[in-house]
Amino acid sequence: MALEIRAATEEEMADFFSVFATAAGVRAETTWHIPPECTLCAFIDGKIATTHAAWPFTMYFNGRDAPVAGVAAVGTLPTYRRRGYLRQITATHFQRMYEDGERSIAILYPSQAAIYQRFGYDMVTTQYSWQMQPSDIKFRRPVAVTGAFRAVADDELELLQQIYHGFCRERTGCIHRSHERWQRTVLAKPSQGVFSKVVYQEGDESLGYVLYTIESAGPGYPNQQLTIRDIAWLTHTAHQAIWQYLTELDLIGNITLRDITPDYFLPYLLLEPRAPSIISSPSGLMFTGLMARLVDVPRALAQRNYPVEGRLTFEVRDEFCPWNEGRWEMETSGGETSVRKTNGSTHVVMPVSTLALLTFGRISATEAARMKLLDTLEPEALPTWDTVMRTAYQPVCKDRF
Repeated sequence: MALEIRAATEEEMADFFSVFATAAGVRAETTWHIPPECTLCAFIDGKIATTHAAWPFTMYFNGRDAPVAGVAAVGTLPTYRRRGYLRQITATHFQRMYEDGERSIAILYPSQAAIYQRFGYDMVTTQYSWQMQPSDIKFRRPVAVTGAFRAVADDELELLQQIYHGFCRERTGCIHRSHERWQRTVLAKPSQGVFSKVVYQEGDESLGYVLYTIESAGPGYPNQQLTIRDIAWLTHTAHQAIWQYLTELDLIGNITLRDITPDYFLPYLLLEPRAPSIISSPSGLMFTGLMARLVDVPRALAQRNYPVEGRLTFEVRDEFCPWNEGRWEMETSGGETSVRKTNGSTHVVMPVSTLALLTFGRISATEAARMKLLDTLEPEALPTWDTVMRTAYQPVCKDRF
Protein backbone atom coordinates (compact mmCIF):
# COMPACT_ATOMS: atom_id res chain seq x y z
CA MET A 1 0.00 0.00 0.00
CA ALA A 2 1.29 3.45 -0.94
CA LEU A 3 1.30 6.02 1.91
CA GLU A 4 1.19 9.75 1.13
CA ILE A 5 1.11 12.60 3.66
CA ARG A 6 -0.43 15.73 2.16
CA ALA A 7 -3.27 18.23 2.39
CA ALA A 8 -6.68 17.29 1.06
CA THR A 9 -7.97 19.06 -2.01
CA GLU A 10 -11.27 20.90 -2.20
CA GLU A 11 -12.75 17.93 -4.02
CA GLU A 12 -11.58 15.57 -1.23
CA MET A 13 -13.10 17.53 1.67
CA ALA A 14 -16.36 15.56 1.61
CA ASP A 15 -14.31 12.41 2.14
CA PHE A 16 -12.29 14.20 4.84
CA PHE A 17 -15.42 14.94 6.88
CA SER A 18 -16.84 11.48 6.29
CA VAL A 19 -13.63 9.81 7.49
CA PHE A 20 -13.41 12.04 10.56
CA ALA A 21 -17.07 11.43 11.45
CA THR A 22 -16.55 7.66 11.19
CA ALA A 23 -13.31 7.75 13.19
CA ALA A 24 -14.76 9.98 15.91
CA GLY A 25 -18.09 8.20 16.07
CA VAL A 26 -20.12 11.33 15.34
CA ARG A 27 -22.53 12.36 12.65
CA ALA A 28 -21.03 14.39 9.82
CA GLU A 29 -22.24 17.99 10.07
CA THR A 30 -22.85 20.07 6.97
CA THR A 31 -21.91 23.15 9.00
CA TRP A 32 -18.32 21.99 9.56
CA HIS A 33 -15.93 24.31 7.83
CA ILE A 34 -12.22 23.57 7.48
CA PRO A 35 -10.27 25.02 4.54
CA PRO A 36 -8.39 22.35 2.58
CA GLU A 37 -5.11 24.22 3.07
CA CYS A 38 -5.43 23.68 6.85
CA THR A 39 -5.53 19.89 6.50
CA LEU A 40 -2.77 17.30 6.55
CA CYS A 41 -3.89 13.72 5.93
CA ALA A 42 -2.58 10.22 5.45
CA PHE A 43 -3.66 8.77 2.11
CA ILE A 44 -3.45 5.04 1.43
CA ASP A 45 -3.59 4.26 -2.27
CA GLY A 46 -5.19 7.66 -2.83
CA LYS A 47 -7.87 7.29 -0.11
CA ILE A 48 -7.93 9.20 3.17
CA ALA A 49 -7.10 6.98 6.15
CA THR A 50 -6.27 9.63 8.78
CA THR A 51 -7.56 13.20 9.04
CA HIS A 52 -5.79 16.12 10.70
CA ALA A 53 -6.25 19.89 10.53
CA ALA A 54 -4.60 22.92 12.11
CA TRP A 55 -6.21 26.34 12.39
CA PRO A 56 -3.89 29.39 12.19
CA PHE A 57 -4.87 31.01 15.49
CA THR A 58 -3.47 33.88 17.51
CA MET A 59 -3.40 33.18 21.25
CA TYR A 60 -3.33 35.56 24.21
CA PHE A 61 -0.06 34.79 25.96
CA ASN A 62 0.18 36.55 29.33
CA GLY A 63 -0.05 40.04 27.86
CA ARG A 64 1.36 39.24 24.42
CA ASP A 65 -0.01 37.67 21.25
CA ALA A 66 1.42 34.39 19.95
CA PRO A 67 0.64 32.71 16.61
CA VAL A 68 -0.33 29.08 17.31
CA ALA A 69 -1.59 26.05 15.41
CA GLY A 70 -4.99 24.87 16.66
CA VAL A 71 -5.02 21.15 15.87
CA ALA A 72 -8.47 19.65 15.29
CA ALA A 73 -10.47 17.02 13.39
CA VAL A 74 -7.95 14.25 14.10
CA GLY A 75 -9.11 10.73 13.40
CA THR A 76 -8.13 7.43 11.78
CA LEU A 77 -10.49 4.93 10.23
CA PRO A 78 -10.74 1.79 12.43
CA THR A 79 -9.35 -0.40 9.64
CA TYR A 80 -6.13 1.67 9.51
CA ARG A 81 -5.36 2.16 13.19
CA ARG A 82 -2.16 1.12 15.00
CA ARG A 83 -0.05 1.76 11.89
CA GLY A 84 1.58 5.02 13.00
CA TYR A 85 -0.15 7.29 10.49
CA LEU A 86 -0.99 9.99 13.07
CA ARG A 87 2.58 9.91 14.32
CA GLN A 88 3.87 10.50 10.78
CA ILE A 89 1.38 13.33 10.20
CA THR A 90 2.31 14.96 13.51
CA ALA A 91 6.04 14.70 12.77
CA THR A 92 5.48 16.24 9.33
CA HIS A 93 3.34 19.01 10.80
CA PHE A 94 5.91 19.89 13.47
CA GLN A 95 8.75 19.83 10.95
CA ARG A 96 6.87 22.26 8.72
CA MET A 97 6.05 24.53 11.66
CA TYR A 98 9.71 24.60 12.67
CA GLU A 99 10.95 25.31 9.16
CA ASP A 100 8.28 27.95 8.52
CA GLY A 101 9.12 29.75 11.77
CA GLU A 102 5.77 31.50 12.15
CA ARG A 103 3.96 29.28 14.65
CA SER A 104 6.00 27.70 17.42
CA ILE A 105 3.19 26.24 19.57
CA ALA A 106 0.52 23.65 18.78
CA ILE A 107 -2.65 23.44 20.88
CA LEU A 108 -5.60 21.05 20.86
CA TYR A 109 -8.52 19.62 22.82
CA PRO A 110 -7.85 15.87 23.12
CA SER A 111 -10.30 13.03 22.88
CA GLN A 112 -7.69 11.08 24.88
CA ALA A 113 -4.77 12.95 26.39
CA ALA A 114 -2.60 9.82 26.37
CA ILE A 115 -2.54 9.86 22.56
CA TYR A 116 -0.87 13.25 22.42
CA GLN A 117 1.48 12.94 25.38
CA ARG A 118 3.48 10.60 23.14
CA PHE A 119 4.17 13.61 20.90
CA GLY A 120 5.27 16.00 23.67
CA TYR A 121 1.93 17.64 24.48
CA ASP A 122 0.75 18.22 28.02
CA MET A 123 -2.50 19.41 29.61
CA VAL A 124 -1.86 23.11 30.22
CA THR A 125 -5.37 24.07 31.38
CA THR A 126 -7.81 22.53 33.84
CA GLN A 127 -11.36 23.61 33.03
CA TYR A 128 -14.36 22.54 35.09
CA SER A 129 -18.11 22.85 34.63
CA TRP A 130 -20.16 24.28 37.48
CA GLN A 131 -23.83 24.02 38.33
CA MET A 132 -25.58 26.12 40.93
CA GLN A 133 -29.00 27.27 42.05
CA PRO A 134 -29.76 30.98 41.69
CA SER A 135 -31.00 31.16 45.30
CA ASP A 136 -27.50 30.24 46.52
CA ILE A 137 -25.77 33.10 44.68
CA LYS A 138 -25.71 35.66 47.49
CA PHE A 139 -22.64 37.87 47.92
CA ARG A 140 -20.87 38.44 51.23
CA ARG A 141 -20.13 42.05 50.32
CA PRO A 142 -22.63 43.21 47.70
CA VAL A 143 -21.51 46.16 45.63
CA ALA A 144 -23.67 49.06 44.55
CA VAL A 145 -24.59 48.41 40.91
CA THR A 146 -24.97 51.81 39.26
CA GLY A 147 -25.14 50.59 35.67
CA ALA A 148 -27.81 48.81 33.65
CA PHE A 149 -28.19 45.90 31.25
CA ARG A 150 -29.45 45.96 27.72
CA ALA A 151 -29.85 43.45 24.94
CA VAL A 152 -27.05 43.29 22.37
CA ALA A 153 -28.18 43.83 18.79
CA ASP A 154 -27.07 41.51 15.99
CA ASP A 155 -24.94 44.28 14.45
CA GLU A 156 -22.97 44.97 17.68
CA LEU A 157 -20.34 42.28 17.32
CA GLU A 158 -17.56 44.85 17.61
CA LEU A 159 -18.81 45.76 21.10
CA LEU A 160 -18.57 42.14 22.24
CA GLN A 161 -15.13 41.85 20.66
CA GLN A 162 -13.85 44.86 22.59
CA ILE A 163 -15.02 43.46 25.94
CA TYR A 164 -13.67 39.99 25.11
CA HIS A 165 -10.28 41.46 24.20
CA GLY A 166 -10.13 43.45 27.43
CA PHE A 167 -11.02 40.37 29.45
CA CYS A 168 -8.48 38.08 27.73
CA ARG A 169 -5.62 40.52 27.16
CA GLU A 170 -3.64 39.54 30.27
CA ARG A 171 -4.68 35.88 30.21
CA THR A 172 -2.98 32.85 28.68
CA GLY A 173 -4.61 30.31 26.39
CA CYS A 174 -7.61 32.21 25.04
CA ILE A 175 -7.61 32.69 21.27
CA HIS A 176 -8.41 35.76 19.21
CA ARG A 177 -11.83 35.30 17.68
CA SER A 178 -12.29 36.16 14.05
CA HIS A 179 -15.62 37.52 12.87
CA GLU A 180 -16.36 34.11 11.37
CA ARG A 181 -15.57 32.28 14.63
CA TRP A 182 -17.89 34.55 16.58
CA GLN A 183 -20.70 33.89 14.12
CA ARG A 184 -20.16 30.14 13.71
CA THR A 185 -19.61 29.26 17.37
CA VAL A 186 -20.19 31.84 20.09
CA LEU A 187 -23.19 33.54 18.49
CA ALA A 188 -24.63 30.54 16.65
CA LYS A 189 -28.27 29.97 17.52
CA PRO A 190 -28.76 26.84 19.64
CA SER A 191 -30.81 23.91 18.39
CA GLN A 192 -32.96 24.16 21.52
CA GLY A 193 -33.90 26.90 23.94
CA VAL A 194 -33.82 30.67 23.78
CA PHE A 195 -30.52 32.48 23.22
CA SER A 196 -29.94 35.87 24.86
CA LYS A 197 -27.09 38.40 24.69
CA VAL A 198 -26.87 41.22 27.23
CA VAL A 199 -24.24 43.81 28.02
CA TYR A 200 -23.64 45.69 31.27
CA GLN A 201 -23.04 49.44 30.91
CA GLU A 202 -22.23 52.33 33.20
CA GLY A 203 -23.09 55.45 31.27
CA ASP A 204 -21.66 55.02 27.78
CA GLU A 205 -19.00 52.51 28.93
CA SER A 206 -19.58 48.80 28.29
CA LEU A 207 -17.96 46.77 31.08
CA GLY A 208 -19.18 43.20 30.67
CA TYR A 209 -21.44 40.79 28.85
CA VAL A 210 -23.10 37.44 29.30
CA LEU A 211 -24.41 35.18 26.54
CA TYR A 212 -26.75 32.43 27.67
CA THR A 213 -29.48 30.00 26.68
CA ILE A 214 -32.59 29.03 28.63
CA GLU A 215 -34.30 25.69 28.16
CA SER A 216 -37.68 25.01 29.73
CA ALA A 217 -39.41 21.81 30.79
CA GLY A 218 -42.70 23.48 29.95
CA PRO A 219 -44.57 26.81 30.27
CA GLY A 220 -44.61 28.12 33.82
CA TYR A 221 -42.37 25.46 35.32
CA PRO A 222 -39.80 26.93 37.77
CA ASN A 223 -37.06 24.53 36.73
CA GLN A 224 -35.65 26.12 33.62
CA GLN A 225 -32.01 25.40 32.80
CA LEU A 226 -29.80 28.43 32.14
CA THR A 227 -26.50 27.67 30.44
CA ILE A 228 -23.90 30.42 30.20
CA ARG A 229 -22.31 30.24 26.78
CA ASP A 230 -19.82 33.07 27.33
CA ILE A 231 -19.15 35.60 30.06
CA ALA A 232 -16.62 38.44 30.34
CA TRP A 233 -16.15 41.43 32.61
CA LEU A 234 -13.73 44.31 32.95
CA THR A 235 -14.44 45.44 36.54
CA HIS A 236 -15.37 43.83 39.84
CA THR A 237 -18.70 45.64 39.82
CA ALA A 238 -19.51 44.36 36.32
CA HIS A 239 -18.72 40.80 37.43
CA GLN A 240 -21.04 40.96 40.42
CA ALA A 241 -23.72 42.80 38.45
CA ILE A 242 -23.81 40.01 35.85
CA TRP A 243 -24.37 37.35 38.51
CA GLN A 244 -27.04 39.42 40.22
CA TYR A 245 -28.79 39.82 36.89
CA LEU A 246 -28.74 36.06 36.25
CA THR A 247 -30.10 35.19 39.71
CA GLU A 248 -33.03 37.57 39.27
CA LEU A 249 -34.32 35.87 36.13
CA ASP A 250 -37.64 34.19 36.88
CA LEU A 251 -38.24 30.42 36.74
CA ILE A 252 -34.54 29.43 36.61
CA GLY A 253 -33.86 26.22 38.50
CA ASN A 254 -30.16 25.74 37.70
CA ILE A 255 -27.32 27.73 36.17
CA THR A 256 -24.50 25.92 34.36
CA LEU A 257 -21.16 27.55 33.62
CA ARG A 258 -18.40 25.78 31.70
CA ASP A 259 -14.64 26.26 31.40
CA ILE A 260 -14.00 27.38 34.97
CA THR A 261 -10.35 27.47 36.00
CA PRO A 262 -9.12 26.62 39.52
CA ASP A 263 -8.42 30.28 40.25
CA TYR A 264 -11.92 31.60 39.44
CA PHE A 265 -12.78 33.50 42.59
CA LEU A 266 -16.61 33.44 42.63
CA PRO A 267 -16.90 31.01 45.60
CA TYR A 268 -14.83 33.34 47.79
CA LEU A 269 -17.35 36.13 47.21
CA LEU A 270 -20.40 34.11 48.22
CA LEU A 271 -22.08 33.61 51.60
CA GLU A 272 -22.15 29.91 50.71
CA PRO A 273 -18.80 29.15 49.00
CA ARG A 274 -19.92 25.59 48.27
CA ALA A 275 -22.87 26.73 46.14
CA PRO A 276 -21.13 26.08 42.80
CA SER A 277 -20.71 22.31 42.43
CA ILE A 278 -18.49 20.61 39.85
CA ILE A 279 -20.36 18.45 37.36
CA SER A 280 -19.02 15.92 34.89
CA SER A 281 -19.06 16.41 31.15
CA PRO A 282 -21.27 14.31 28.83
CA SER A 283 -18.24 12.06 28.34
CA GLY A 284 -18.06 11.46 32.10
CA LEU A 285 -14.84 13.43 32.61
CA MET A 286 -14.71 15.70 35.65
CA PHE A 287 -12.71 18.33 33.80
CA THR A 288 -11.50 19.12 30.34
CA GLY A 289 -8.45 21.03 29.27
CA LEU A 290 -6.30 22.38 26.50
CA MET A 291 -3.11 20.55 25.58
CA ALA A 292 -0.09 22.43 24.25
CA ARG A 293 3.18 21.50 22.58
CA LEU A 294 6.24 23.75 22.27
CA VAL A 295 7.35 22.92 18.74
CA ASP A 296 10.12 25.52 18.66
CA VAL A 297 11.33 26.14 22.22
CA PRO A 298 13.31 29.39 21.81
CA ARG A 299 10.65 31.07 19.65
CA ALA A 300 7.82 29.94 21.94
CA LEU A 301 9.49 31.26 25.10
CA ALA A 302 10.34 34.58 23.46
CA GLN A 303 6.72 35.21 22.50
CA ARG A 304 5.18 35.48 25.97
CA ASN A 305 5.39 38.25 28.53
CA TYR A 306 7.25 37.78 31.84
CA PRO A 307 6.45 39.71 35.05
CA VAL A 308 10.08 40.26 36.14
CA GLU A 309 13.55 40.22 34.70
CA GLY A 310 15.64 37.11 35.15
CA ARG A 311 18.01 34.53 33.75
CA LEU A 312 17.06 30.87 33.54
CA THR A 313 19.11 27.93 32.31
CA PHE A 314 17.66 24.54 31.51
CA GLU A 315 18.13 21.36 29.53
CA VAL A 316 15.29 20.06 27.35
CA ARG A 317 14.68 16.43 26.44
CA ASP A 318 12.75 16.10 23.19
CA GLU A 319 13.24 13.07 20.96
CA PHE A 320 10.23 13.89 18.78
CA CYS A 321 11.53 17.36 17.83
CA PRO A 322 15.31 16.94 18.07
CA TRP A 323 16.00 20.61 17.31
CA ASN A 324 14.77 21.38 20.85
CA GLU A 325 17.22 18.99 22.49
CA GLY A 326 20.02 20.49 24.53
CA ARG A 327 20.89 23.22 27.00
CA TRP A 328 19.30 26.66 26.80
CA GLU A 329 19.73 30.02 28.47
CA MET A 330 16.81 32.46 28.67
CA GLU A 331 17.14 36.10 29.66
CA THR A 332 14.25 38.50 29.98
CA SER A 333 14.93 42.19 30.48
CA GLY A 334 13.20 45.41 29.58
CA GLY A 335 10.22 43.59 28.11
CA GLU A 336 12.42 41.62 25.70
CA THR A 337 13.33 37.94 25.93
CA SER A 338 16.23 36.09 24.32
CA VAL A 339 16.72 32.31 24.29
CA ARG A 340 19.93 30.75 23.04
CA LYS A 341 21.93 27.55 23.26
CA THR A 342 24.51 27.24 26.00
CA ASN A 343 27.30 24.87 26.97
CA GLY A 344 27.20 25.90 30.60
CA SER A 345 25.56 24.31 33.61
CA THR A 346 21.80 24.43 33.97
CA HIS A 347 19.33 24.88 36.81
CA VAL A 348 16.98 22.07 35.76
CA VAL A 349 16.48 19.24 33.26
CA MET A 350 13.00 18.51 31.93
CA PRO A 351 11.04 17.00 29.05
CA VAL A 352 9.50 19.45 26.62
CA SER A 353 6.03 18.61 27.96
CA THR A 354 6.96 19.94 31.42
CA LEU A 355 8.32 23.11 29.85
CA ALA A 356 4.89 23.67 28.29
CA LEU A 357 3.29 23.46 31.74
CA LEU A 358 5.70 26.08 33.09
CA THR A 359 5.41 28.34 30.06
CA PHE A 360 1.62 28.45 30.25
CA GLY A 361 1.73 29.00 34.01
CA ARG A 362 -0.26 25.86 34.78
CA ILE A 363 2.19 24.82 37.51
CA SER A 364 5.33 26.35 38.97
CA ALA A 365 8.83 24.94 38.74
CA THR A 366 8.73 24.16 42.46
CA GLU A 367 5.53 22.17 41.97
CA ALA A 368 7.02 20.39 38.96
CA ALA A 369 10.06 19.44 41.04
CA ARG A 370 7.83 18.04 43.82
CA MET A 371 5.98 15.94 41.24
CA LYS A 372 9.27 14.74 39.72
CA LEU A 373 8.32 16.29 36.37
CA LEU A 374 11.78 17.83 36.21
CA ASP A 375 15.19 17.17 37.70
CA THR A 376 16.63 19.94 39.84
CA LEU A 377 20.37 20.55 39.55
CA GLU A 378 20.37 23.85 41.45
CA PRO A 379 17.45 23.84 43.95
CA GLU A 380 18.17 27.42 44.98
CA ALA A 381 17.15 28.56 41.47
CA LEU A 382 13.57 27.30 41.77
CA PRO A 383 12.19 30.48 43.43
CA THR A 384 13.58 32.51 40.53
CA TRP A 385 11.90 30.15 38.07
CA ASP A 386 8.61 30.49 39.95
CA THR A 387 8.77 34.28 39.83
CA VAL A 388 9.88 34.67 36.22
CA MET A 389 7.44 32.12 34.78
CA ARG A 390 4.42 33.30 36.76
CA THR A 391 1.35 34.27 34.74
CA ALA A 392 -1.27 36.80 35.77
CA TYR A 393 -4.03 34.15 35.69
CA GLN A 394 -4.35 30.41 35.48
CA PRO A 395 -4.44 29.50 31.77
CA VAL A 396 -7.81 28.95 30.09
CA CYS A 397 -9.27 28.62 26.61
CA LYS A 398 -12.87 29.79 26.21
CA ASP A 399 -13.32 28.27 22.75
CA ARG A 400 -13.66 24.76 21.36
CA PHE A 401 -12.18 24.10 17.95
